[in-house]
Amino acid sequence: MRAKTALIASVLFLASHVCVHAAELRHGPALYCHRTANKDAPENTLDSLEQAALLGCDVIEIDVRRTLDGVLILNHDGFLERLSDGEGAIDQTYYVELEHLDAGAWMGSRFSGDRIARFDDALRLARRLDVRLVLDIKTRGLGPDILRALEREGMMERVRIGGDPDDVRALLPKQIATRQAKPGLNQA
Repeated sequence: MRAKTALIASVLFLASHVCVHAAELRHGPALYCHRTANKDAPENTLDSLEQAALLGCDVIEIDVRRTLDGVLILNHDGFLERLSDGEGAIDQTYYVELEHLDAGAWMGSRFSGDRIARFDDALRLARRLDVRLVLDIKTRGLGPDILRALEREGMMERVRIGGDPDDVRALLPKQIATRQAKPGLNQA
């Protein structure tokens, strides 16, 4: 009976040890893609987000901006010329105008027809692909809209927020906001 108990205890110990290390690997070093898979697909598009996941990235940075009518979209520069067939500033353009722009043809016919991605669509895709996101907030004042979208899409625990996060930090519960490191401060 003692031998049987010792064997069961050993198996349970070994199983728990394996589970702990499996969890460490899952949450260990991550492959990070900046601006999605921007060398393989047009940056900040849904195609590029999916390509980053297919390449093995489990943490993917996206850039978030707001259109003139308040729609959160993915865009790094704030203007349309570099990555679409449109012209002008994102924050001076209505989303209904952006919907019709081609955000992929410049990179090749395979991507012709790609559209400027809505933030909500990117969150849903990231959740489906089981990847985490780093949000580079490009303009002030997006915090309330970003947090509502993260809550709605069940992504609050799957993002890191960078860029200009002060308005987001102010809205977070105190226990979360105090975990955010501030540059130049030694937090022991």
